[in-house]
Amino acid sequence: MCTCNPNTERFLAAFEAALRETAMPEFPSMIGGNVVRDYGSVTATTDGTTVTASATVDTKGDWVELVSATTFDANWVIVQFPYNEWGGFPFLVDIGVGAAASEQVIIPDLQVYENQAPLVDHSYLFPVFIPAGVRLAARCQEPFESSAYLDVSVQLISGGFAAPGRPMLATAYGATSGSIGTSVDAGGTAHTKGAWTEIAAATVRDHHWLAIAASSIDGNWAANTRFFLDIGIGPATETVLIPNIALGGSTQSDNVVQSVFHYPVSVPAGARLSARLQSSSNNSGDRVLRVKIYGV
Repeated sequence: MCTCNPNTERFLAAFEAALRETAMPEFPSMIGGNVVRDYGSVTATTDGTTVTASATVDTKGDWVELVSATTFDANWVIVQFPYNEWGGFPFLVDIGVGAAASEQVIIPDLQVYENQAPLVDHSYLFPVFIPAGVRLAARCQEPFESSAYLDVSVQLISGGFAAPGRPMLATAYGATSGSIGTSVDAGGTAHTKGAWTEIAAATVRDHHWLAIAASSIDGNWAANTRFFLDIGIGPATETVLIPNIALGGSTQSDNVVQSVFHYPVSVPAGARLSARLQSSSNNSGDRVLRVKIYGV
């Protein structure tokens, strides 16, 4: 156990117990949410807290503090990326809790990519309980340039009476090599679903909330492109769990717009998760997206 304040110690003890559990509670109700606080935004420069990757590519850098102690019990976490100077660089970002040098990851490997700096047009929402008095920090990795960086901020939201007062962990599924998710190819026939691609061989616990992230790293699209993304569950001959997630991008952006989606769906422990894609383009670069799935 780390040497930190009692709130953090209680959280980490519950966190470690939750890691040993398979079943997780249902996500909290948003009804009655009445407090929203921001940590990490820098209003003087209209950006966030700068988080720098390691000088070794595909390796997490040092933790950077977002807040020394949260001020209320929160049941929902929004992770934002207000500024990314390194356009064309994919990042994976961890959110952690705990004292310096003793951080525990509670939200791992958030996929962040924007081909054109400095904008990042997506954020993540998770039903993760964080008690008052806990230190929050972030760290990141990227695959190309030593010590590249992006900005991170977090918004915490209190839930209603139905919200559980205990931690829930986010789990990331999908590739991490190259600091980007699993490659899913729509195939050579436009407007037709391609083959299923496995994202997770087996989920590690019950999930009641999924976040789906999709990005392109082609960087030079030949045409404006539209996509439908399916998420499947089960072995080969998958059952469609989430159908036709609509995405699209242009030759100007060279990346998909609105690339994170959230669903209050239940997935049992041990489930296999897959993705398949269809595209309006059969160009070999344009028709491929990188996908990650996050479960709580």
